[in-house]
Amino acid sequence: MQTRSRTSRRLAAAASGLIAAGVFAAPASAQDEAPRNDYTGDGIPDLVAVGNLDGSLQLHPGNADGTYGAPTVLFASGWGGTDVVMAGDLTSDGLPDLLARDPRTGDLYTYPGDGAGGLGARVLSGTGWGPVDVFASNLDYTGDGANDILATRGNDSRLFIYSGNGDGTFDAPVTEAGDYNRADLIVGAGDLDQDGHDDFVVRVDDQEVGFQVYRFHFSGKDEPVWSNTPLGLDDGIEYPYVSQLTFLGDLTEDIEGDVQTEFVAVDGQTGELFRISISQYGPYFTDHTLVGTGWNGRRLAESDTDRVHDYDMDGTSDLYARASTGVVYHYPGTAAGAIGSRVARGSFDVAVDLVETAGDFDGNHLPDHLVRTTGGDLYVAPGWGTSGATVMLTTRIGGGWNAMSAIVSGADYNGDGLNDILARESSTGYLWLYPGTGEGTHGARTRIGTGWNSVSLITAVGDLDHDGAADVLARKASDNCLYFYGGNLAGGLKNGVQIGCGWNVMNTIASVGDFNADGHTDWIARHTNGNLYLYKGNGAGSYTASTVIGTGWSGFEIA
Repeated sequence: MQTRSRTSRRLAAAASGLIAAGVFAAPASAQDEAPRNDYTGDGIPDLVAVGNLDGSLQLHPGNADGTYGAPTVLFASGWGGTDVVMAGDLTSDGLPDLLARDPRTGDLYTYPGDGAGGLGARVLSGTGWGPVDVFASNLDYTGDGANDILATRGNDSRLFIYSGNGDGTFDAPVTEAGDYNRADLIVGAGDLDQDGHDDFVVRVDDQEVGFQVYRFHFSGKDEPVWSNTPLGLDDGIEYPYVSQLTFLGDLTEDIEGDVQTEFVAVDGQTGELFRISISQYGPYFTDHTLVGTGWNGRRLAESDTDRVHDYDMDGTSDLYARASTGVVYHYPGTAAGAIGSRVARGSFDVAVDLVETAGDFDGNHLPDHLVRTTGGDLYVAPGWGTSGATVMLTTRIGGGWNAMSAIVSGADYNGDGLNDILARESSTGYLWLYPGTGEGTHGARTRIGTGWNSVSLITAVGDLDHDGAADVLARKASDNCLYFYGGNLAGGLKNGVQIGCGWNVMNTIASVGDFNADGHTDWIARHTNGNLYLYKGNGAGSYTASTVIGTGWSGFEIA
């Protein structure tokens, strides 16, 4: 059987020029003297986070020793699906603010900080932000003293710069060319190299050296450009598996005058929170200090994007299908709701009877698949990213999985920040939750439903209604109607809500993420005549329309 060792979690220090940065017309201001994220007014940077289990917005006050105190709840609920960014001063009052996007409407808001740990009345900052992939603020690129926004859109390649007006609103964007599709996280980082210009950090998949974090910094005089430098290791520091990263902006200086810019990062497997420093003189993380635990249950105020179905890491959702011959094909998405030319990825060297999307299940930062052999063994088939590797099996999850008549994955169903497995037991109709560990294994299972033998086409579709909880679709045998089972933030599923009937003509449903790049989760279904339909999510648990995106799909297993 083919096997492959797990991707290293170390960041290589060698630059490989992955992203072609665009040209910017004006310099940015230097780092402010006051901490950019001091929401309580005590001179120490704080952290804002969203609670996964209750959707609360929390302020974690910073302590002088680099740790964080007990959180203050700013809003008790309603923030589970909201994208939040610590933005610095957007309203010209000298106090740090928040940016928040409502993914249901696409509206962007500024929440002004009051300097005492609270927030004032929100200001509408812009509309039409649903298709934006990742965005960041806490930086001034135009040099006018007002913080701006950087943003990317799925499969657009460009970087969008929204100039701040100093009142919580922004001008129309200016665009810069470059290979920004591959950035699944972007963070405003202040003036990392102390050249008087604000920098930013992105995270990408690198086919040469593995998962990487890059900084973009100002360089050149006559023709100012932004160049990228990989952030590697100093003195053999072991870098955590970064599921979250955000900028603190607290500058410290050692006895030799080396300025250190500080970040915090969450290890996605352990939930540990690390405080990290970057030296102005070299592309290295120079410190790596544990400052908290249990952070898998929270989401930092930073912007990253869902790559569960982006198998080639180019910014768009793709399809993965296995032909009757056993050959696995990658069908790249176009971000316009269409399918590109397929690429063969090889065949598994054992007999298999199930292939299912899993998201990042083994901790290599790439979307994986679950594969069951005909003998009932369940394996991880790791993602290939930009490497173009053929399919193979690595971690064996366990045996006896032929007792399950449905196995789905690719989402977090218990609020711990890790992708889980849902499985229906044939003999009982029980629906079981197998919590993922982030290392290709799972913890003790929990029963989250009964009577599931009465449904079919069970699909872990992701967050259809933008409430921060993963949802499920299934067809009831009693009426051949499709039902939406909303997820509970604290785990489990709500009762089903009918969203369409006549689904007896469909024999497959598969999740595809945001396939048409409008900001809402979609799904596909195959008709008994072999036609493939895209169902465009409406952000409220249902769909707006369906269109045929392919024919002749009868002989394929679609993951």
